[in-house]
Amino acid sequence: MSIIIKNLTHTYHPSTPLETVALEGINLTTEKGQWLSIVGHTGSGKSTLAQHLNALIVPEKGEVIVEGFVSRPKSQDLRKIRRLVGLVFQYPEQQLFAETVFDEVAFAPRNWGVSEEDLEKVVNETLLEVGIPLDFLDRNPFQLSGGEKRRIALASVLAAEPAYLVLDEPTAGLDATGRKDLIKLLSKQKKKGRGIIFVTHDLETALMSSDSILVLEGGREVVQGAPGKIIEELSRGAIRGLRMPEVLELAMCLEQKGWAVPLTWSHYDLFESLKKQVRLS
Repeated sequence: MSIIIKNLTHTYHPSTPLETVALEGINLTTEKGQWLSIVGHTGSGKSTLAQHLNALIVPEKGEVIVEGFVSRPKSQDLRKIRRLVGLVFQYPEQQLFAETVFDEVAFAPRNWGVSEEDLEKVVNETLLEVGIPLDFLDRNPFQLSGGEKRRIALASVLAAEPAYLVLDEPTAGLDATGRKDLIKLLSKQKKKGRGIIFVTHDLETALMSSDSILVLEGGREVVQGAPGKIIEELSRGAIRGLRMPEVLELAMCLEQKGWAVPLTWSHYDLFESLKKQVRLS
């Protein structure tokens, strides 16, 4: 089964002086067990698209279909969609509300019908999965560090066992180690069969991790496809607001100077290619 979006358009403040078209004619399909990255600069429509995926915003034009359930106003399918698709906000403070870590992580599974006798096991296992020790259970989530809040927010969504996990700018504010740990955690979720929808302006991370990438600009699709297709598009010219990975930029410069190197975002692949050519010369 899959998430299917057909000709999705969304306008904020329609028929007013503040009218803004946030999304226009978006089409995409992603499945469980796949990693889709939605990439674009600030204001490109990424977050608006993310909020459509779990029916936080219901389509005004076009369709969002999750595992056969259609997102429509006042539809009984909305609850089923929100059960299937978990959304982690960019700023965890917007998501956290409980007085203790336990209550925060327990809220969703309790709401979806997990018994009280099973709840402690679910919470404990989920916290350990995201790297939070169990002595945090009685702590106030608002008194934790930024990275810890982000992990608690992720745990609060994972505890409900969603089929798809949507993360809005999850690497924002993380150092290199934090980003690496997050990607490792999400890769494990993908191996479990969850669909990962990774919303980011970080093109390098998207290229390294994704099965498919959708690039947005001004609410419209610029290009969509496998990482190799995105690189081909970048090689033809920059995409506004996106920073080209330094390794890819270096590979393009070397190619222009006559080196037979792959257009790659991988440090290892570029190094190995150069090493072989140096040996042959």
